[in-house]
Amino acid sequence: MAALLTAHLLPLKRDTTMRLVLTFSGAYLLAVAVLDLLPMVYHGGGEHHHNIGLWVMGGYLLQLLLELFSGGVEHGHQHIHDLPKKKMPTALLVALFLHAILECTPIGAMGAGATATSLTVAIALHSFPITIVLYSLLRSIQVSQARSIALIVLFGGMHVLGVVLAGSLGFLRGAEHELTAITLGVFLHVSTTILFESSKGHAFNLIKFASIVAAFALAYFGHELI
Repeated sequence: MAALLTAHLLPLKRDTTMRLVLTFSGAYLLAVAVLDLLPMVYHGGGEHHHNIGLWVMGGYLLQLLLELFSGGVEHGHQHIHDLPKKKMPTALLVALFLHAILECTPIGAMGAGATATSLTVAIALHSFPITIVLYSLLRSIQVSQARSIALIVLFGGMHVLGVVLAGSLGFLRGAEHELTAITLGVFLHVSTTILFESSKGHAFNLIKFASIVAAFALAYFGHELI
């Protein structure tokens, strides 16, 4: 609901405020990936852990594939000119919903714990700007407000579905490290894409740097407190 309200208050085009929100969320994703997910997937030295890097790379490539259909909504892109007016962008929505399910499966597989909490916070922060971008995009192509809100609610439900599926399906519960490695790959792609996108203006780049440092600090101290 907060993201929907923000979408009403912000212009449909990505402005300075939106870019800073994206930067902060991307930096937080990267910090959680390095501080929590990376140590977790390599911890223990089990016999299959020498292949864990393949799962990370698989997650990275899978996110690249999804973005062929989503158009990069995951990191704030709005290719409105590529979409027909008043027509549901089905491929984009399916790709975005799969992204939401994918990144939440480790939470269901690993159960309660510090890493699950950090991951949940990271996904919530990541989903906030995605929701704004998605809602703005839908309204820009003249999808009705009621349908747009329904799709946003459905998008939120995909995160819950990812947790439930991983927690209820036995073969997924036993793949905690692999699922986390895939999400790690997804996070690495999304976060670095957001952070390395060019920004105009020296003043904005200083603010952007401060936003990144603040996100890193929040993730680090939050990680220490959990």
